[in-house]
Order: sequence, then structure tokens, then C-alpha cells
Amino acid sequence: MRKKRALRWSLTAAAVLWMGVIFYMSSKTGAASNDLSSGITGAVQRIFLRGWNQYSGDEFTLRMECLNYLIRKAAHFTEYAILGGLISAALYQWFPKFRVSVWFSCILGMLYAVSDEFHQSFVDDRSMQVFDVCIDTAGVLVGALVICGIIAMAILSKNDNNY
Repeated sequence: MRKKRALRWSLTAAAVLWMGVIFYMSSKTGAASNDLSSGITGAVQRIFLRGWNQYSGDEFTLRMECLNYLIRKAAHFTEYAILGGLISAALYQWFPKFRVSVWFSCILGMLYAVSDEFHQSFVDDRSMQVFDVCIDTAGVLVGALVICGIIAMAILSKNDNNY
């Protein structure tokens, strides 16, 4: 019983801490946020898209801007998929029902995404984007479903070993 209680609180704390990471990243100014994603974009281009160097200045710039946009949206999706997985795992420990875990993860994750976008509206060079809330919510759903799938497989595996 003690282990289960510790797991509940640890997963809940991990979800809250991850919310703090998201809040911290959203607190960065538009320029700082863009510098971070531009650095990642440049690394992706240098490692995977070396042939892009053959393009002219304007075409290269356009391609890099598109890649940067995709990387920024993938980052939104990923950080919220992690959040969805953490919330789902925590909720499953408190209420061991998959539907409850997935639905409440989505609701909590979407509410956090809305509050995060609202928070960004107060940060220099940042704005509130409804599309980002949609991407974030999709990430939460995928993360919650993946974790619930892993939990279900672990339960099935445990049950198979008991026979």
C-alpha cells in the first residue's frame, strides 16, 4: 500500500513539475523562443537536409522558415504528449479506469493548454494561438492513449504470467 501511495504522489508531482517546465518555456520572449527553435532547425538541416545548401538565398530562407514552423509545432505536440502521459499515469493510480484516465487527462491537458496560451499573451512577442491549443490537446490525447496502452499491456502480461 505504501508503494502504491508513493507511486501516486510521484506521478502527480511529475505531472505538476512538467507543467512548470511548460510554463517556463512559455515565459520566454518570442525572440528567445525563436532562437531556441532556430538552433534546433539549423541542426536538423545540417544533419538531415544537407542538400538544402544548393538553394538560393530566398528559397533556402523559405524552406528554413517552414522547417522551423514544423519543429515549433512538433515541440508543442511533444511537450503536451509527455504531459498527457504523466497526467494519465497519475490519474490511473488514483482512479484505475482507463476511460477516466484518458478523458480527464484530455480535459485537464486542454485546460492547461488554454491557460498556457493565455499566459503567452502577456509575454513579449508571443501571442495566444487557438491552433496551438488544438495541437497541444492532440498531444495530450496521444500521450494519454500511449500510457494507457502500456499500462494495459503490463496488466495483460502480468495476468498471463499468473496462469
